[in-house]
Amino acid sequence: MWKFSSSLLGVSTLVCMGFTAGNSPDPLQIYDSGAEKVRQVLEELNGNSQMGHPPRRTYRLSQAEINAYLLDELRQQEKSVVESVSVLFRDGEFVTMIGFDPERLQLGEDTMARGLLGLLFEGTQTLEIEGQLRVNNGSGRYQIERVRFSGLALPIELVNEILISLGKGQDPPFDPTSSFPMPYGIRSVIFSPGQVIIET
Repeated sequence: MWKFSSSLLGVSTLVCMGFTAGNSPDPLQIYDSGAEKVRQVLEELNGNSQMGHPPRRTYRLSQAEINAYLLDELRQQEKSVVESVSVLFRDGEFVTMIGFDPERLQLGEDTMARGLLGLLFEGTQTLEIEGQLRVNNGSGRYQIERVRFSGLALPIELVNEILISLGKGQDPPFDPTSSFPMPYGIRSVIFSPGQVIIET
């Protein structure tokens, strides 16, 4: 997420990245390789979209490569509310895990979220969101199915308030609960265990 609409784009396995089961590569090497592949795909998508009618292409990105890219992007943000972020891909859905400090959220003084978070939690917390990304006619929308906050199930209303607040802190700001135009002329996004397939 963050920058989810442009960040969640593509992958292969560690074997496809040039590592075998017998190797024990340094994690930083894996991150560098994965982050660089995602950046190359994003550059190609951006270049193709400048044509006005992007060519039909299929991109496969692994969960490991996406997570490497997200970690690298997060390290470059000096004042992000988000402290950690990773994704897990399943059949037709994905899980996003976000670590953040509730005290840094931009919530209104009288909101239910501020009162509840202030009473129950201190320090870094984890928001785990299970859902789907539905793409139709050039628009995308997240459909949230289950949410846990530091292991506790949360009502969707509270989750939406938290997500909107997190989205406001991104560059550029966005509302994760509303429909949004898909970037780069993306026509479909298909999730399967360990990878995502993007078609333009």
